[in-house]
Amino acid sequence: MAFGIHSKFGWTSARPALLGAALGASLGQAWRQLRRWIARSRQRHALAELDDRLLRDIGVIRERDIGVSHEETRREIDLFWRITR
Repeated sequence: MAFGIHSKFGWTSARPALLGAALGASLGQAWRQLRRWIARSRQRHALAELDDRLLRDIGVIRERDIGVSHEETRREIDLFWRITR
């Protein structure tokens, strides 16, 4: 009876209970991770629908624009403010 408990109802093992608890915890973690992935996917889709100007206003850039120089971005911003006045 090294891993078990003796009761009136017979000998039962604590090992299945521990495995069940560990499995439940793992499933809970997997479920939380899946929910995070779904939420981030929805965020990516929502951001993909915004135009570049709005993205720049909130400080987000597209992957294709990562190599764009600071001067070019500055010129675009200056041009935007000249046009909107």
